[in-house]
This record gives sequence, C-alpha cells and structure tokens, in this order.
Amino acid sequence: MAVVDGANGTLQLITGSGAMLWRVDGLATPVAVACLDDLYVVERGASRISVWDTTGKLLRSFPIDTVLPNGIGAGPNHGELTVTDTGRGRAIVIASSTGQFLRAIGNGVLASPAGVAISNGRIAIADAGLGRVAIFDANGTLLQTIGDSTLLVRPQGLAWDAANTRLVVSDSFSGELVVLGEEGTVRGSLAGFGTAAGQLINPIDVALVPGGLLAVTTAGGTISEFHLFNSLAPVA
Repeated sequence: MAVVDGANGTLQLITGSGAMLWRVDGLATPVAVACLDDLYVVERGASRISVWDTTGKLLRSFPIDTVLPNGIGAGPNHGELTVTDTGRGRAIVIASSTGQFLRAIGNGVLASPAGVAISNGRIAIADAGLGRVAIFDANGTLLQTIGDSTLLVRPQGLAWDAANTRLVVSDSFSGELVVLGEEGTVRGSLAGFGTAAGQLINPIDVALVPGGLLAVTTAGGTISEFHLFNSLAPVA
C-alpha cells in the first residue's frame, strides 16, 4: 500500500499490517498516489506528477496544468491518468507517460472535485463543494450524480468496489464512510466523528486493499482498516 504525507513530503510503501517497506523524502506536498506497475504521485507544491518504481526509485516527473491538484486515478483508458483540480473545478485526463493534456472533465458540473475512482471506463469524482459524487464516461459526459448535501457534507476520498457495484465515500466533515450503490441508493455507513475504536477524525482518502479491506487515511496521519464485505466493520 502506497501512502503519501503532504505535511512531511514523504512517499511510503507499507504492508497491510502497517510495516514500512521503504520511504522517500523531499517530495513537494504530495497529496495523492495512483498505483499501477509504478507509483504516480501528485506533488501539489510543484504542480507535477513524479513516477516511482516499487523499490522507491524515481523514474521521471512531468508538470501538470492544475491550480490545486487533489486526487488521481488510473484511467479511464489504458495509458491515461485522471487528476482532479479543485482550484479550477474540473478534472483533467493526461497521458501517463508524458503528462500530455488530453481532455478536461466536469467543467460547469464540478465545484470542488476531490477524490477520484475509476471502473470499467467510468470516472467517479467526489465533489466536496456540492456534497455528491459525479460519474462520467471516458469522454467526460456526465452519466449521473449520486448522493446530495443532506447525506454528504464534505465528501473527500472515494473507492469504487466494482465487484459489488458500490462506492465508498469518506466525509471529512462528519467522519463517516458512506456506502452508495452505483444506482444511488444508500447501502450503509460506518465510523463517524470521534477518537473511539472505529471512529475517524477528518478522513481524507479511502482505498481498497487485498483481503477485502478498506484502508482510510486521515489528516492526522493515521491509517485505519475496515472489513469490506456485504457490510462494513472495523478491523479489530
């Protein structure tokens, strides 16, 4: 599992049990990472993406035309990356090899795009400004929006469990993990604001990890794991 720390400028690769395999320092406010064969890190402080292999070796980097980059996802097509730009209220699709701009997504639809998740050529983007998730096709056509501001206050992180046709959204305001069906139904929620077991403070990102688990990172620098089967439950 690759984890970035914007405050300390680090990229780490850790095991599911939390053991650190390696760490690199000196990144410029890294805020998100996409894991393919290599690791693609959004460095907000330098408006660039740096590419690292799985041993922690820097392979290359390239600039991205964003004001406030936030999230990154692999796809929607082979050789593409999608990066959300909170500053411009849109996402951009770029070539993963060079960073070449390919197309913009969400102009006039997104207010404050944050986390992004991609499945089967579809792009889901958590909109912290409008309290919902917007789903686009690979060309950027809006397919649907799910959730609303009565359910999601400040949606931030997003994970797409395509096998069970559901999305898990982290709400950085309420501390909840909200599970939404792709059709828009609410299938459940977990956590909530607090410091007790199974509670979260300012969850930022969520990611599916092997073993049917969901990893949640918080602004305080912690990682919590939850079982992700038919329902959510905290890992003891």
